[in-house]
Amino acid sequence: MHRDFEGDLLHLDYGREVCAGWRGLRERQGSLAASIRPLLPLSWEAPPAAYRHELQSHLHDVAREPFESLRFFDELQSVWPALFSHLWDLVLTLRDERPQLKLECDPSSLAALAVDCFGHQRWWTVEFGQAARQLIDATSATRSWNYPPYRTFFLRRCLRDLVDPAQVVVHLNRPDCTTLPSSQSLAILIANDRPLQYIYHACATVLS
Repeated sequence: MHRDFEGDLLHLDYGREVCAGWRGLRERQGSLAASIRPLLPLSWEAPPAAYRHELQSHLHDVAREPFESLRFFDELQSVWPALFSHLWDLVLTLRDERPQLKLECDPSSLAALAVDCFGHQRWWTVEFGQAARQLIDATSATRSWNYPPYRTFFLRRCLRDLVDPAQVVVHLNRPDCTTLPSSQSLAILIANDRPLQYIYHACATVLS
């Protein structure tokens, strides 16, 4: 009984935070904020069929301007994290329903992509890897270690080649991976970069 009550309270707190973000979006201009506002009431504790059309419409808006959308969702995650988390869960639901656009990439292709995007930069050193492994909060990690200048290029390559960033994470996390001096540290940053993954899945959904 106590656990159920505690869970209900946590759910209420989460709901309040999502609603606070939703109310904040009323003050925002632009197509992205406009496409999110009607989606939230429909998607709260509802089956995907109840909001699929509105979600797909929103993802089309995201895919229309992916890099502008990346900046929007960076801010959304920072200012209203509960709202972003709710939207992320909706995107994952739709992602799991859609057919895969491409078979899983072979390790050599994933290694080449990672090296092209990150392997020739001076900041990518063993020292960076040792420090990054100690950072739990990916947001502070990206600020501290100058990841943003390279993440847009990485997103562009993932979209061009239809490579899910999660596939790169799996490759970099392999115990025998020697693609980069700090492969596992880079995997941490990419795995926690939900705005980037949000944009990728929006574009992949539109293309599927």
